[in-house]
Amino acid sequence: MTTNNLPTDFTELISWQKARILVLDIYKLTDSWRDFGLKDQLRRAVVSIMNNIAEGYSRRTAKETLRYFDIAIGSCVEVKSMTYLLEDLELQDPEQIIALRNKVMEVHKIAFGYVKYLKHKISDS
Repeated sequence: MTTNNLPTDFTELISWQKARILVLDIYKLTDSWRDFGLKDQLRRAVVSIMNNIAEGYSRRTAKETLRYFDIAIGSCVEVKSMTYLLEDLELQDPEQIIALRNKVMEVHKIAFGYVKYLKHKISDS
């Protein structure tokens, strides 16, 4: 940690840590699926969350960081949307889907909080 209490590395970000767990959950959940299109799309979207948080945090300006966090948030919404498809297609136990959706929205909430912080920082400059 730096003296201003901000992490020095993306791996220290709670949003990235939770996104990493979410990626593992999705990979385990979809491992035996035969619908390769849905499996691939869901996996790509969840990996996008984790990677865009990491990439965004490495950027030099708040404006650049915002761009990547906005993409990560968009990917959260994409994964959340797909959880409804999983529910509609009855591909997973409803309780698993709800737990997954809650994890996605937790990452979304944390990332969105950081976006609000950055927007405030930009407006103060």
